[in-house]
Amino acid sequence: MPSQTPNLNLYKKNPQTDGQDTFNIETMLNDNWDKLDTAVSEKVDKASGKGLSTNDYTAADKTKLDGATNAATASRIVQRDTNGRAKVTAPSAADDIARKDTVDDAVQPLVADLTDAAPAALSLLPGLQTVEAKQDTPLRVKGIKGRTLLNMLGRAGRGDSLSGWPGSNGVTSLAAGTSPTGGSSIKLKVNTGFGNATLMRSPALTTSLGKNYVMVASVKNLSTTKIDAYFGGKSISVTSTNWTTVVIAAQKTSESQQNLNPSIWCWGADKEALFANIAVYEINADEYEAVLAMTQAQAAALYPYVDDIKNVNGAYVRQAGINLIPAISTWVKSSLTPTVNLSAPYELSFILPSAGQYVGTTVKVIPGQTYTISCSNITAGARLRVGINDGSVLSSGTYIADLGALTTNTFTVPTGVSELALAFMNGPSYSGTYPVTFTLKEPQLELGSIASPFSPQSEQYIYYPDSQLAASLDGTVYDELYTDNTGQARATRRFKSLDLTGDLAWRFLGGAAIYKTAILSIPNPLKDTGYAVKFDGKILKRVSQGGTLTNAADEHVVSDETDPANKSIVAITILNTDSGWGDSYTPTVDDVKAYFNGWKMKTAGQAASSGMYNGTGTKAWVEQYKVITTPSFTGEQQDINVALNNNAHTSSSNAGVTKSYRLQYQLATPTDEPVRSEGAIMLAEGANTLEVGYGAVVRELVTNMYYDSNWAIINYNNTGTNQYSKLAYRTKAILSVFRNRKEDRVFSAYTDLAYGNQRAVAVRNDYDPSAVYEVTYLALDTYLIGIPPTQISTEYATNQRSVSDELAKTATQLAGRMTVLENGTAQAKLLQWITPTLLNGWAPYESTELYAPAYKLVGNTVQIKGVVKGGNNYSAIFYLPPKYRPKTAYHGVTMGQINNVIVPSYLSINDTGTVFISSNAAGSTASNYNYINAIVPLD
Repeated sequence: MPSQTPNLNLYKKNPQTDGQDTFNIETMLNDNWDKLDTAVSEKVDKASGKGLSTNDYTAADKTKLDGATNAATASRIVQRDTNGRAKVTAPSAADDIARKDTVDDAVQPLVADLTDAAPAALSLLPGLQTVEAKQDTPLRVKGIKGRTLLNMLGRAGRGDSLSGWPGSNGVTSLAAGTSPTGGSSIKLKVNTGFGNATLMRSPALTTSLGKNYVMVASVKNLSTTKIDAYFGGKSISVTSTNWTTVVIAAQKTSESQQNLNPSIWCWGADKEALFANIAVYEINADEYEAVLAMTQAQAAALYPYVDDIKNVNGAYVRQAGINLIPAISTWVKSSLTPTVNLSAPYELSFILPSAGQYVGTTVKVIPGQTYTISCSNITAGARLRVGINDGSVLSSGTYIADLGALTTNTFTVPTGVSELALAFMNGPSYSGTYPVTFTLKEPQLELGSIASPFSPQSEQYIYYPDSQLAASLDGTVYDELYTDNTGQARATRRFKSLDLTGDLAWRFLGGAAIYKTAILSIPNPLKDTGYAVKFDGKILKRVSQGGTLTNAADEHVVSDETDPANKSIVAITILNTDSGWGDSYTPTVDDVKAYFNGWKMKTAGQAASSGMYNGTGTKAWVEQYKVITTPSFTGEQQDINVALNNNAHTSSSNAGVTKSYRLQYQLATPTDEPVRSEGAIMLAEGANTLEVGYGAVVRELVTNMYYDSNWAIINYNNTGTNQYSKLAYRTKAILSVFRNRKEDRVFSAYTDLAYGNQRAVAVRNDYDPSAVYEVTYLALDTYLIGIPPTQISTEYATNQRSVSDELAKTATQLAGRMTVLENGTAQAKLLQWITPTLLNGWAPYESTELYAPAYKLVGNTVQIKGVVKGGNNYSAIFYLPPKYRPKTAYHGVTMGQINNVIVPSYLSINDTGTVFISSNAAGSTASNYNYINAIVPLD
């Protein structure tokens, strides 16, 4: 049957069924042609090269296409520009297309972190400062310039003598033990009926026209209305009852100016005040202007009191981290009585036997800044007291804040206060019984008003303990410390300092009516650049090369190679009344050496003050400091060898009264040498608190450890024999104890019976008598060590690339230095003599290498040598370390002198390494001694 096509509906016949039908032209042809013609009329011709689409293309579509643009326009079709670039708006959602600037912004920090970047320069000033770091980065010290302070008053202003300080309208006296440096101070009391009294230097200080000066003085109000310090027509008033340092800068503008002489006024009838540590320094014009802009605290930090002449020495940089409180294990106890049990470095249980006992520490802070103290737990009734550290007893300073009922407290440090004292003790409201147990957990002190989550202190140091960086007084020529390309600290030296002691090659030059002259060859001097200080602190007058001595003694000359008669020498004129040499006596070289060892000559049997030696009778000597302290002293020593071999300036009974002559001069040719340093600092990301200080003593050898059956003690200042464990300087804080070069944390710090503020104590069983112990500490009397630098120039890496490069460089440098050290150590260990620590009163017979006790390994034996004195039978002389000890006890015959008779002695060594004399020990007789020479088999 017929059908229709699906698209145009054309009529079709089926040949099988319709094959016999009549062909209808209208139906089969015409109608179909019409349908085809209609369909063709509605079609578009296919253009050459174009395809066909089944989608409709509308006018709206054409409008969108016509609006395409190569600008970053919203809701517009993207069209490439003439450079083929498509533009889009800045992405805002996670699935947006990233533009180049977006990618650059994201990549730029990474690129910046991976490209070379110059380090950031940072100048650190004395005291505390904060530094912001973008990431953890090592701090590198670039340089420290030398600096010298010469006290024009010598030691006359220390406060231990009234000489040269007459009181006007008042009475002066010495107040023993009241000085901020531990000695005496001068007390001035206003006379009844007078409104004020004055303390003034006499004779007046000599100053020079056009020069700049600064006066420093420590004053303390006992009962006065006020204290006025005057210098150069300027004054500063003080009313505080705490020791206060005043600093006044002045210029000498005319020869008639008379007021450049320090004076201090005390106001109020019958009122009293204390004065100590008065100094006057010459400074340059730039320093003068800088002082005028400083606060008193800043000026006092930069211009501390010094005896005679001092340079930059004992300097350090310290970084405490966020938590300024050190671990409780380092805190000091008020005595041995309280018991402290540590369950963690920052968690303690404290058993107080009575009220007032404490355990505490000190913390450096920035004056005027806000701090927050916090803890995670504190026992009710207990108190962590925050006070101003103005004394050796941490619980007695001026109260500021505390932790007790509150576990967080925010406070502001008073102006002028740079150190706080923290004391954990009973609170004022505690009324319970004793003993009582208090606990404290996770104490934290930090800068700012918000308490951060607890973190332990990450304290780091860089020490320069003995750098001795000097300069001319005007600061134009100076030594300079720097770090070389191996990471080693070095110093360019333009100055040299010498202690003028009797072991130097002195010569006698000649005499005059009241003085005689001694000369000494010195290395590489530049003429007329010396500063010389007498043993009593007096500054010697400088005479130019070729000049004429004024017949007044206490003068000096430094000559160089151009001097026609005495090339490269220092000449010292010595008052006959100081030396004890009579007018007609010509001293020998040994006489000169004895004098510079601190001995005054006299006629035997006569007083040292009047019995000058003129060549007749018997020569005798007395220690100079004994003449100073007791002019009528009649004791004497007739053996010149005693005076030549014993420096009276270092006598343990000297008590700091006298010192050696000291010379500092400029070198004609600079030298360069390594400088001892220790430690490193890594700045943390964020705020860092850095401190520049001085007075660091690093790894001082403990030569005489005190110990008994219960305790081992370093820096013991008990009466009697226990004082021999004292360190070289009074301690402000003991930082570390080392045993055989490794830090030993068994020692705790205590405030009582200490030489200074702290001593270190360990349980006897934790002490190894055969070990070598060393101590790193901060000295209390910094004026004996040196002065702070004006600034320390440092730098730090500013991006990750430079941090990585710096760390890699440091590691390479360290590996190189360690290789040199190991090779040197290996060579040094070959047959090296080791000096032991002598115990129980034993000491070298003489302070020469010939008699020095020592031991070393040779094959399978230990060799021991030396001559000792001062100990008793069976008391240990020293202990041998484990690998030097024989497996079985050793007994050998040696020799000794007992009561001027040579006798056999018996040297013994047991398997614990104890070396002792079992028969005929020297004892306490001065002339007795024992040889300890032996070769001991180890198996």
